[in-house]
Amino acid sequence: MNLKKNLIVGILLFILLLILKFSILNKPFFWDGMLWIKSAEWMLNNNFNPILPQPLSFGGIDTGHPPLVLLTIALSFFIFGKSLITAHLVILIFAFLTLFFTYLLASHLYNEKVGIIASILLLFSSLFFAQSGTINLDTPLAAFTVMTIYFVIRNNTFGYLLSGILLVLTKDPGVLTIVAILFYIILKNYRTLSKKELISKCFLYSTPIFFYIIWVIFHKFSQPFIGAIAGSPEYWRPITPIIFFRFLTKLKFFFLENLQWVISLIILISLSNPKKIITSLKLKNLVIPLVLGLFSFFIITFGVQFLSSRADVLSSFFSNNPNAFRISERSLEQVFLSLHPFRYILALFVFIIALTYNKMSLRVFKNKELTPYLLTLFFYLLLFSWTFNLPRYFVPIYPLFFIIAAYSLTKLFKGKSIYLIVFAILILFMSGWTSDNGEIRGGILEKNLNYIDAVDTHKSAIAFIEENFPDARILTSLFMSEELRYPIFGYVKTPINPIEVPYYDSNNDYKTDFTLKNGAWYYYSCYLRDKCDIRDFIPLREGNIQGYDDRYKSSLSTLDFDIFYYSPQSQLGNEQTIVEDFNLTLVKRFERNGKYAEIYATEEFISNNKSLFFSL
Repeated sequence: MNLKKNLIVGILLFILLLILKFSILNKPFFWDGMLWIKSAEWMLNNNFNPILPQPLSFGGIDTGHPPLVLLTIALSFFIFGKSLITAHLVILIFAFLTLFFTYLLASHLYNEKVGIIASILLLFSSLFFAQSGTINLDTPLAAFTVMTIYFVIRNNTFGYLLSGILLVLTKDPGVLTIVAILFYIILKNYRTLSKKELISKCFLYSTPIFFYIIWVIFHKFSQPFIGAIAGSPEYWRPITPIIFFRFLTKLKFFFLENLQWVISLIILISLSNPKKIITSLKLKNLVIPLVLGLFSFFIITFGVQFLSSRADVLSSFFSNNPNAFRISERSLEQVFLSLHPFRYILALFVFIIALTYNKMSLRVFKNKELTPYLLTLFFYLLLFSWTFNLPRYFVPIYPLFFIIAAYSLTKLFKGKSIYLIVFAILILFMSGWTSDNGEIRGGILEKNLNYIDAVDTHKSAIAFIEENFPDARILTSLFMSEELRYPIFGYVKTPINPIEVPYYDSNNDYKTDFTLKNGAWYYYSCYLRDKCDIRDFIPLREGNIQGYDDRYKSSLSTLDFDIFYYSPQSQLGNEQTIVEDFNLTLVKRFERNGKYAEIYATEEFISNNKSLFFSL
């Protein structure tokens, strides 16, 4: 490829990214970003020691993830000083590398036009655009994923080994990409290489996995706790029908949410060949596709009601384990609920597939060099069906989606019309940057720029607290307490030591975080941080749930505070209990686009500071 042209494209992509993300360079950190910054600062202050103090499950900051990104941020702090801008620029550089190597990979697989379109679509997609402005491990993981796959299909062994080692030391799922590449190496060479040569090559290309194993062993002996590999035990689920149900929801998120159904529709139409669709529009050819499309529409629309009406019949399949049925039924119900907003587009998808299934051209997938990324996509979706995950975990597999989308666009539209279509898609994507994504809790807000509204309201609320209640005893919850404690996060000028509410909500989805122990279903219940035991499992029976509720409420009764700082974008979820039980008065509410933070005060504190509250 033309080196000069690639350099120009790279410079233009970086300038565009910097212009679009310039406003976030001085934004406070959000949600898990605060944990990563705290971890990087600890490494900086402890001679770049990669083993963090105490596991997260025991009130520490060690998640078990490999340390590359945190060490990179720590080194940046050492060179340029600790600041919001420094940390954000680190992630922006990784975002740029993701975009640039998406361009290079797509250009190699197809052509430069596909490369440019794929990188631009990726940049403007809501999830990637949001994550390029947060402190996370998944944008760096995306960068090294694309780089590693690019180098392997270009037969650049040194580039592969370097990027592959960095990949597995960024975050654990990087190992899946290496496994996918090993499958690719075997499929590509098993006919042309001798058995000895093939084993030797696979051994060489397994080098990143050896580095990962060394890290795991080193971490295990340096930090002996259950789950040396990242992901606490409560996040790993047993193999049940739920895995399949959750797999469907992951497909839904990847192909439909954040307006990606538009791209999926374009890919499907490209595979189906529009000319063949038109020639198939005869009455006799439409009957079965219409029936199947309508059937899928009604299944999704009325699936929840059907489950409720047939609960007794379905439960007979789980006669030996009613708890497993209850959890499976709820998971299937969640599938129907999550697909419900997309029932029209899914019915259209079924109609198109049924109409043209025997005329589809899968030429886009016949490029064998797509194999490593296609396998990576499949492995990721399986992993996320089995474990806890957040939207940002999908970022590493986004480039593949937009590479295929860009290729599909070039096949559907010729000449200047393709640029008008791409421009229209970018405008559509931009409309989704700030649209309400229907979520409340912090980590899920990062699907688009909704999280910035939460950051701004929290910053305003904390500025109000600093100005008016500098000596008050502040009660708040996990994450928001971190905002108050650490000025490096960008919310406070001087540290405030709040009282942290232990988290537990008996009505939330954490009861689906379960495991199998001694032949019975259990759910993980350890959220009282001062008493946390990673082996604390509670049987999934209502009596025990109520018992834990009583323990939780008892712990609340001992709290002594003046001000309650609350936001639904917190880790709390039970503010009404605290507001009602302590008879709190709302002092101030800060709101932006439906995201808000509230400040409450106790009657005693108001009574003792009447002049202050009179002036507010």
